[in-house]
Amino acid sequence: MLKEVLIILIAYLLGSLSPSYFFAWLKGFDLRSKGTKNLGATNTMLSLGKFYGFLVALFDVSKGVLAIYLVYYFGLNELIYYLAGTAAVLGHIFPFYLNFRGGKGVATSVGFIISLLFLDLAFKKWFILMLFLFSAIMTLYRVRKHKNINLNRKIFRCLAFIFPLVYTFISRENMLWLTLIVLFLFLALDLVRIFSDKINKALLKSLKTIAKEKEKRNLSTSSYMLISLVLSVFFFDKNIVILAMFLTIFGDGMAEIYGKCYGQKKIFGKKTFVGSLACFGYCFFLGVVLVQFYNYTYLTIFIGALATTIIELISTRIDDNLTLPFGVSLILRLTRQF
Repeated sequence: MLKEVLIILIAYLLGSLSPSYFFAWLKGFDLRSKGTKNLGATNTMLSLGKFYGFLVALFDVSKGVLAIYLVYYFGLNELIYYLAGTAAVLGHIFPFYLNFRGGKGVATSVGFIISLLFLDLAFKKWFILMLFLFSAIMTLYRVRKHKNINLNRKIFRCLAFIFPLVYTFISRENMLWLTLIVLFLFLALDLVRIFSDKINKALLKSLKTIAKEKEKRNLSTSSYMLISLVLSVFFFDKNIVILAMFLTIFGDGMAEIYGKCYGQKKIFGKKTFVGSLACFGYCFFLGVVLVQFYNYTYLTIFIGALATTIIELISTRIDDNLTLPFGVSLILRLTRQF
């Protein structure tokens, strides 16, 4: 029992090591007072440069890997794998010597998940899912007060995950009818709203926390997404559409969050390098989770994540809610992933 407790404690201490803090300290400032105000690879890149950001990302991922390796080396039971990995993530977020103010824990969680993929453990897929959800929630929590991010809209967007989840359990024909009915309702509401100033003002006022300014005299982004989804369900196989929907809903949101909060260098219109990097990274991260539940390959996940990133990047004049689901489905079909 003493050995198990020591390994968990060591994993926490390992996770609490923060090279980003010490790099900034050597430069004469506290990284938590700059940029995103946390000790992570993203803030290191923004405040100290790409080289330091890369080193911190590599180190933070390795903390999750090393915590699991310690358990493996000493031949401890399955529960300790989960406890040690969790301790490393918590150490990264709550380092004891820095007043428990660290990073978001995303990179260390990635290292933890990478390690779990090579182990045959009970409940592994559910734990990987929980780690992914935890990382996403931490990201939303960190940007909750950012002036450029409408958190209520991001949470509302998460409701779209209902579509790929439902499609998992119903037939293609039923999914087509379901999406057509929902699309009809949204289009009807949009048309009534657009042609009636009174209704338009009332609806936009009641939905001001999730509505966009450009939607005043245009279709809502939800309608555009539903149009793309209906076309995808009609033209492509079930597995293609499910993957495309998961990736585009999540990837597009993360691209906007990271682009607006942390993006500095524009690479295409208003789109940023940081936003595109976050889109690909989170899409692939989500894909690793999906592999645990669906019959996808890592090559398929890579192509889907890359397609989502590219289409999100180049969709500057057309609403990406219209181009993403159908476009990613098309690329997956053309590359013969299914």
